Amino acid sequence: MTDKPSLKDFYRSPKIYIELPSGGKFYDEDIIEWPENNELPVYAMTPKDDMIVRNPDALLNGDAVIQLVKSCVPSIKKPEEIIAPDMELILVAIRAASEKDRTVTIDQNCPKCEHENSFSLDLSVAVQDFESIADLSEFTLSNGLTIGVKPANYIYSIQTAKSMIEQANILGRLQSGEFDDENNRIKAIGSAFNQLAQFNYGVLVNSVKYIKIPDSDQVVNDYEQILEFIDNVEAKIGKEIDNAVSSINNGGINKIHKTACEECEHEYDIPVDFDPVTFFLTS
Repeated sequence: MTDKPSLKDFYRSPKIYIELPSGGKFYDEDIIEWPENNELPVYAMTPKDDMIVRNPDALLNGDAVIQLVKSCVPSIKKPEEIIAPDMELILVAIRAASEKDRTVTIDQNCPKCEHENSFSLDLSVAVQDFESIADLSEFTLSNGLTIGVKPANYIYSIQTAKSMIEQANILGRLQSGEFDDENNRIKAIGSAFNQLAQFNYGVLVNSVKYIKIPDSDQVVNDYEQILEFIDNVEAKIGKEIDNAVSSINNGGINKIHKTACEECEHEYDIPVDFDPVTFFLTS
């Protein structure tokens, strides 16, 4: 009996391999299946993946990103648990693996002479240019408690970004005079800011890994207990926690690149936006 012809030899294979800014230090064993060399293989997008990332709503909700990572970086078993700095680098790697030309061009006017310059960024180089994230950091609060914090999960970060966009849309409608009634204007403003506050609050709680009780060996790492604690502390303690979380959310792929004006040779920095909506929809 003749064997059926197989096309498996023509399936996609890894295009690039990446390390993560976190080094995996914030993840449980079931989140990422690590190769021996700690370099994750990245595959190019399939036709289905390409159609998914063309949906801006799905990208903003995070659904498309989760599906994309499962497809293109199969070593990551739970993309929803990946912290934001790691996810930004992963998304850049997926685009680099999927594009024949791995160079993106950014047009920006010189801040000195206003000449329009074109800056080229090689994505395969960009994924190697990152700042490692510090180990889990501990901070002692003024009430004596010690908290351990980690960078926020990507899913919370993307929801916060979505909330900010919605807030901007509402404020734009207010400026256009869509709300003639003053009460409706006040309600719309209050709703926009309340939603943004809720997402920022979620990022805060998600970033607290544990809380140590002073003068004891007791450590609280249960999410519900941490949530209840933050719900019931003074505002000044909440601000201290927020400052601690903000300090650890740095690191990751380099977003500032130096260039020089073609016209006047003035040197200046160009910020690169790796937001998934603009990044994939403009690819």
